[in-house]
Amino acid sequence: MKLYALASAAIVVVLAVVLRFSWVPISSSSCSPPPSFSAPVADLVVKNAVIFTSDESLPFADSTAVRNGRILRVGNHSFVQEVAGYGTVELNLEGKVVVPGFIDSHVHLLFGGLQIVRVELRGVNQKDEFIRKVKEAVRNAQEGSWILGGGWNNNLWGGELPVASWIDDITPYNPVWLSRMDGHMGLANSVALKLSGIGNLQENPEGGTIMRTSSGEPTGLLIDSAMKLLLPWIPKDSVNRRREALHRASNLALMRGVTTVVDFGRYFPGASAELSWEDFSDVYQWADISGKMMIRVCLFFPMETWPRLLDLTGKMGRALSQWIYLGGVKAFADGSLGSNSALFYEPYVDDPQNYGLEVTEIKSLSNMTLSSDKSGLQVAIHAIGDRANDLILDMYDSVVSTNGMRDRRFRIEHAQHLAPGAAARFGRQGIIASVQPEHLLYDADSAAKKLGTDRAQKGSYLFRSLLASNAQLAFGSDWPVADINPLGGIRTAMKRIPPAWNDAWIPSECLTLDDALKGQFVLFSSSFNSLVHHHLSHSIEILPYVPVTQFPHLCMLPSITCDQGCEHRRNLQNRETDLAGLVHLVKFYKSRRFDANIGLPKPNDFHDFPEYFVLEAIPHAVAMVRAADKKSPREAVEFVLQLLKYNDNNGNPYSDVFWLAELVQSVGELEFGQQSILFLTSLLKRIDRLLQFDRLMPSHNGILTVSCIRTLTQIALKLSEFIPHDRVFELIRPFRDFKTIWKVRIEASRALLDLEFHSKGIGAALSLFIKYLEEEPSLRGQVKLAVHAMRLCQISSGSDSIDTLKSDMLVSLLRLLDGHIAFNNVFLRHHLFCIIQILAGRPPTLYGVPRETRTLLMGDAEACIEQKNIFSALVSEVKPPDLPSDIPHPPEPPSNVPDPLELPPDMPNPSHDVVGCSAWFQGRRYCF
Repeated sequence: MKLYALASAAIVVVLAVVLRFSWVPISSSSCSPPPSFSAPVADLVVKNAVIFTSDESLPFADSTAVRNGRILRVGNHSFVQEVAGYGTVELNLEGKVVVPGFIDSHVHLLFGGLQIVRVELRGVNQKDEFIRKVKEAVRNAQEGSWILGGGWNNNLWGGELPVASWIDDITPYNPVWLSRMDGHMGLANSVALKLSGIGNLQENPEGGTIMRTSSGEPTGLLIDSAMKLLLPWIPKDSVNRRREALHRASNLALMRGVTTVVDFGRYFPGASAELSWEDFSDVYQWADISGKMMIRVCLFFPMETWPRLLDLTGKMGRALSQWIYLGGVKAFADGSLGSNSALFYEPYVDDPQNYGLEVTEIKSLSNMTLSSDKSGLQVAIHAIGDRANDLILDMYDSVVSTNGMRDRRFRIEHAQHLAPGAAARFGRQGIIASVQPEHLLYDADSAAKKLGTDRAQKGSYLFRSLLASNAQLAFGSDWPVADINPLGGIRTAMKRIPPAWNDAWIPSECLTLDDALKGQFVLFSSSFNSLVHHHLSHSIEILPYVPVTQFPHLCMLPSITCDQGCEHRRNLQNRETDLAGLVHLVKFYKSRRFDANIGLPKPNDFHDFPEYFVLEAIPHAVAMVRAADKKSPREAVEFVLQLLKYNDNNGNPYSDVFWLAELVQSVGELEFGQQSILFLTSLLKRIDRLLQFDRLMPSHNGILTVSCIRTLTQIALKLSEFIPHDRVFELIRPFRDFKTIWKVRIEASRALLDLEFHSKGIGAALSLFIKYLEEEPSLRGQVKLAVHAMRLCQISSGSDSIDTLKSDMLVSLLRLLDGHIAFNNVFLRHHLFCIIQILAGRPPTLYGVPRETRTLLMGDAEACIEQKNIFSALVSEVKPPDLPSDIPHPPEPPSNVPDPLELPPDMPNPSHDVVGCSAWFQGRRYCF
């Protein structure tokens, strides 16, 4: 937990790396009073940035201050600098853009995660390619198993709808279900139709259609509610498979800069409402508890289950944690344009008898909405056609009249096609228009064919008209219908240029960059800030590329309209370093350890020891690669952190704790540069999580905690300009508890000695060493501490700090040799002698006397004489201790061994003054 504060002081995120920052109400520096003496001191000040605040009173700022992961101030630099103090880290972003973490207001997170590993038909533009993709899936499937996939868009190959006969010949023994990209239509092969009992005599269910040939035979296409005839026959995905899918999906969102999503689950027309609740209990709550939830999720449930949601919120509240929020309920008014099931006032041009489908009977929908709203739940209803949108607007108006005025924030999902006057009603009634800009890229070509050019031009995707009526736009992707890509959505809302088009589709509805950005952060908007629990921290993102744009007043913002150029510059920047060897090393590792289908490491199964040690060495090798700037290449940092993040797809970090410990230590070998340092936040949080796991389930000899402490110390020392040592000191000190495993305690002690040495010098480190040595009960621990202190002395050998050591500290070291701690501990006494000899500028040996001889035993005459001489050389003004009178005369040493009492000719006599000793010290060097 304390690592979160450390992460905030260390660095800010780039794109998908999350910092738990909470935005507070923003004040301008011109009207805010100076801070009082009790004002908190910031951990981090970000300056020279373009900060988009989404606050109309101060839309942009250049600086912000952060403390404990929370934003203290936003404004100009002088205003923010008032809360800077001792230990505050300054980060100069050099004109980069800082925005709130992107919010995707409409996704199907778990469904998208599952779709990643199924038959992917998105982007397929030919019938032959469609069939080939299915054939490949059949080749890898067992006989009788279901083949699932989707994402196809018939408009990409001319509009012809697929039929079961396309794939029946290649799927004679496997049932197949392939959903259309919008989720409102799907294709089943003949095996699946027969298995589910769909035939000539099957009637169309309410709100759905079974597509048929002229002879009445089902073509294999099922629309909206008709899908419920087949979906129950598909075997449920296992809990583990769904958990992996959620983790995979949330990671993808995070990579795209999305830190919060509104998730409508796997609830589609024809799907069981129970799926959403099973996913909630089996997957989402598990991910929250286990730490696998990487983004914040606002969950909506099927409206027909509103009593169940009301009971849950009554028991647990709306905010289950900082990661999961119970949003409300959702229902469907109609289908989709691509499936000819969106509900319109006029018939489809290409299907004159079809006006679309009323997926949920309007009276039933109205009753459920009235009850849900009366219970205080937020309501979101899917409506695409103009008639469907008007029906929902009328219904919402009726509900307000019946239940009275309150802050309810009704939502209409998609609002794609509106009748004249409907946009004004959104603003007048305070309805949130949850729109998906990138959908217009797919609908632009088909809208004119299905609706006619005039209807399509007047009522499709009326973003600017909605804003002009004071309606609130909330941007989403509807992933996996469209890619989860917030920058793409912003660009589309601004330009509205579909693929292969030269001009904008309905250019009068294009948004400015300001308005498009606000649409991407609607849950963060000051006028809607309580839609998500106000105690939840928010995230910020940095957009790293800042070319000049066509907006003079926003010339520091990245050109979202020219992102290809940005990508090109990013590639050039990465190619400045010759990374051929690194690339091949990573490629070899991934060929052995990664699952090619999902792009993640396979579950740990190291039964081949030679291979294990080879694979163990590769992360270390990658971590030690250095670029021209002496820092780790970004590719190396990403690879090592990816291995640490996905050490085991089974979700059990202890399947091979030694492997995990090695990965943690590999991270410690990295040298974070200007780009890669932005990954530091997620790394520190992962280390914190591993430390917590190891407290609950201690690993063998505490190896996991030892590795985490070691790596944390290395990072702190390498990035001392970003990370205050006193904070790391506070994090590590609790591990010196004498109830912990002795190896963990010693590692923590060594880490604290390193931090003390690099912060305050050898004198302070030796004082701390004496304290720890006196407290350490184990003999092995004492020796390890002495070895570490000796190495610190070797590092400082010959420096000015040696000359300034206090005599009382030196006396303490010498007394340790005669104290009870060193009694008959030969190895400890040896290293204590070495420490004192190094401080005296003498070689750290007993002049040829091996440490195994009796000269190191307590009370030995040679040892006492050596001790006396060292003491005299170090502290000439202090009278050396007298030798005990009962010490026997030492035996005569062999002729070939130098006399241990014969001092080097250049060593000052004990009678020399301190200046003479100091001059002699400066001429001595010893390298370990």
